[in-house]
This record gives sequence, C-alpha cells and structure tokens, in this order.
Amino acid sequence: MRELCNLGELLVKAYLPLTGMTQQELAKELNLSEGVLSDILYGTKTLRRETAVRLTKLFGMTISWWMSR
Repeated sequence: MRELCNLGELLVKAYLPLTGMTQQELAKELNLSEGVLSDILYGTKTLRRETAVRLTKLFGMTISWWMSR
C-alpha cells in the first residue's frame, strides 16, 4: 500500500472512514463551509492554523503535523 501523502487524501481515505464522519459533518465540526473544506481537501486552499488546531482536537497529532501535510 502506498503512503497517503496529502491532507485531502489522508482525511478522505483514512480519517473519515475510521470515524464514520462525512465531509459535510467534518466541515461542521471544523466550523468551515463545505466549499472551503472541499478547497482544502483538493489542495486549492491552504490549511489555516485555526483549522489545524481543530483537526488536532478532533483527530490528534500536532498542529505542525497537520500544517505539514
């Protein structure tokens, strides 16, 4: 199995299936619009620190880990 390398792929293929959460639910949990989350997942919008903090609270890891994806 190849390593998941970008934030969108990591969330969609690893974290969301493990939690049973949909992209819509994740957007709500992160306090983002579905459009902004979609832009982050597809790499057309940069992950902001505030969102990395929320991802850390939801899924663990560190803020810098999320920011480096």
